Amino acid sequence: MGPKTLDPEARQLSGDERTITVGYGHRNQKSARAQLWSKYKELDLTEGKFGGDDPWVNYFSWAWGNKNCGALLLALFPALGIYKDYKVSTLLKDLVAGLIVGASSVPLGFAHALIAGVSPKVGLFTCFVPCLVYGVFASSKHLSHGTDATIALMTQGVVNQYDESERDQISQIVALIIGITLVILGVLRIDYIIHYISRPILSGFISGSTVLVILSQLKYLVGTNYDSSVFGCVNFVKLWIHITEGRWITFGASCIMLSILVLAAYSKSKLLDRRMDEGPILCRFVLGVLTSMPLVVSTVATIINWVMHTRSSNHDYHLNAIGEKTELPSPGIGGTEEAVVDLIQEIVPQAIIIALMSYISSMSMALGYASGKYEVSGMQELLAMGYASMIGAWFGCMPPSSGLSRTAISTSAGQQTQLTSVISFGFLALILGTMNKFFIYMPYCALASIVVVSSTVLFDYTTPIWLYRIGAMEDLAAYMFALISTVALGPTYGLFLSVGCSLLMIIQRISLPRMTVLAKQATDDEQFMALEQQGSVMFDGVVVINVVDSLFFGNAGRFKNNIHHIIADAKKVDKKVHVIVLDMESVISLDSTGLTTLQELNLLLLQQDVTLLLAGLQKQVFKFVTLSGITRGFQQHLHLNTPVDIIIKSAQQIAHTKHATVDQDIEVDSRHEDMQNPVRARLSHQELSLAPKQDPAPPEHTMLEQPAENHSMI
Repeated sequence: MGPKTLDPEARQLSGDERTITVGYGHRNQKSARAQLWSKYKELDLTEGKFGGDDPWVNYFSWAWGNKNCGALLLALFPALGIYKDYKVSTLLKDLVAGLIVGASSVPLGFAHALIAGVSPKVGLFTCFVPCLVYGVFASSKHLSHGTDATIALMTQGVVNQYDESERDQISQIVALIIGITLVILGVLRIDYIIHYISRPILSGFISGSTVLVILSQLKYLVGTNYDSSVFGCVNFVKLWIHITEGRWITFGASCIMLSILVLAAYSKSKLLDRRMDEGPILCRFVLGVLTSMPLVVSTVATIINWVMHTRSSNHDYHLNAIGEKTELPSPGIGGTEEAVVDLIQEIVPQAIIIALMSYISSMSMALGYASGKYEVSGMQELLAMGYASMIGAWFGCMPPSSGLSRTAISTSAGQQTQLTSVISFGFLALILGTMNKFFIYMPYCALASIVVVSSTVLFDYTTPIWLYRIGAMEDLAAYMFALISTVALGPTYGLFLSVGCSLLMIIQRISLPRMTVLAKQATDDEQFMALEQQGSVMFDGVVVINVVDSLFFGNAGRFKNNIHHIIADAKKVDKKVHVIVLDMESVISLDSTGLTTLQELNLLLLQQDVTLLLAGLQKQVFKFVTLSGITRGFQQHLHLNTPVDIIIKSAQQIAHTKHATVDQDIEVDSRHEDMQNPVRARLSHQELSLAPKQDPAPPEHTMLEQPAENHSMI
């Protein structure tokens, strides 16, 4: 515990000076933007209110403060702002992209529903309503909202705990909870959580989820049937056991469709690498056909399967199909009110995890596609995704997300604004209203082929190669840990462990403040440099440590232990340390644990006859330290913004004095031993009598005891 009384010298501080120290020694908590905005208001350059670092909050605060109804409408519905610079060429690109995305949503929706373990129509509904809601409220111009393979896989881990007849309803409840969670996070402005998961860990988790998605689709490719598991190893074992039950007609059709889709994906990537999306009309037409190849393959497979079902009664030539009509969704969540409430209580923890994963993956893509061209608001994205999930749940949807495969299709098709989502919604509504009977004959193997090929884009093999090449072994280990844990334990436990690993990395990096040992140059004693650099010379009896980070409860313990081990290591090599100087010029804040750690460190060093000196204290830190009362036990006056070179000179004088005292004690001990030897005693007496007499030197005062004229001291 810290001292209960204030230092007598600290009581001389005025009341205004004391209030500055409240807040654990920091000057203020404002960001750099907030400080500049306050100065702009002080200079009468603006009357608007600073709402925070989020662009949407700033814009909304400005519109509300100025009572601008048009700006408020644009803040609530960002999609309405596209009219400012909208052109006919942009409309054509959005129209083509909307039609392609709407048509491609049919096979993708069905395929992702298979992954989630729900009815195929649920996947199609998820590509319908959430797409429109997200397009109206979102700030990202490129993301396409609907089904996603990773979120569908995590949803499967929840719905598989219930009977097959209840799974559609469970997926709706999961979507409702996710929507509520995202809206709450948006209102509370907790959009910064994306920064607490490192990119290698997120990449490893998504890559592991990709492997799980592919393993879950293998049964449809070979024509066998078994209950899929969220554990990759279990799915592989089940496939090995049931592979003899497969059908050659299904396996052959799957191989053909996989070959076509892989060839189309490869050709498309080559065209995009050559920037053919901005080339002649013919190139863009070919690129559009390649982008629509999943729709073409599924349509052709459905037609062939329909012909085989209607013209042949031999079931050996029939492919397993959906066999279910899909109509426009009707509002409402099935089940009684009591049953829904009970299910919500059971599902909440898992749904929150899915919500966090959905936001993190979507926001990462949004920032990547924006890439400085326009601003993406994390808070607005949370609200848009929350609204889409809540309203979508009311219309029979499973949890939606901004899928990478859907977004890749929309951007390669030329999407420019959120209007693409509106066009996609309208075209999908037309398909549902006119072609619902056609979906009965859509084969499962076609959907599985589309999922496998589209999911391969999610597997990130370049990141581990790049991490190995640059020598970032810690990040490479984190990537592999997230990948292996996700494949072995499933997406839910894999995400838990991945997030836990990311948090442990953060804790490990902040648990010890950055410190650099300073030394003097061999050619110039007045110049200081890092001890690790060539040409550095250690100070005699003095260790100077430059502390870069602030001291708080998270790193104070290891900081004290590190200093203690420095003294112990010096003793092992017979290198006596008399003074330790802490250069704290870069320390901008302390908390109560940091204060008591400095006090405990000082007492620990005093017991070992080592003096602790603090140098370069910032003004707010200095006042906070003196008001705490811990300075009474120090052997020095605290120096306010005193340059470290002056403190080092004082430390060298103290070390020299202590070293002389130690030498004198050794000499006295040796004389005492000589007196016990008569021969050596006579020799020592003769040497002393022959030595010339000198006047005693005046007592020396260390620089710390001399009054400083140019430095503020207390």
